[in-house]
Amino acid sequence: ASLIWHFGYVSHITLLALCFLSNIALLGVGMGLFNLIPISPLDGSKILFALLPSKAYYKILRYERYIGIALFVLVLLGVFSGPLSFLIIHVIQGMCAVTGMPADVLWICQDVSAILKLF
Repeated sequence: ASLIWHFGYVSHITLLALCFLSNIALLGVGMGLFNLIPISPLDGSKILFALLPSKAYYKILRYERYIGIALFVLVLLGVFSGPLSFLIIHVIQGMCAVTGMPADVLWICQDVSAILKLF
């Protein structure tokens, strides 16, 4: 997305590409951060399990099925949406700072229909 922003000629195609890539970036960062939650079915739990003693690890594994169901319910209730949104915003802003792309462009590109109405 940064290359299109810096070198692309402004047209329908480049705006659509920028919108598509900004949405992919947000989804990728969101999925990556969600996967780092240290709850049993997710990969973050593997990091946590590496730090736990074996006895605690096996005790948690016995209840992994129930923890997965609880995680599903928590996701449906939106418990993680606030903290994940906060983290996504700051990670994206950091990535934009590294690449030199204004983060505001990514937030604007989330609404593709509004951008296409400009033309």
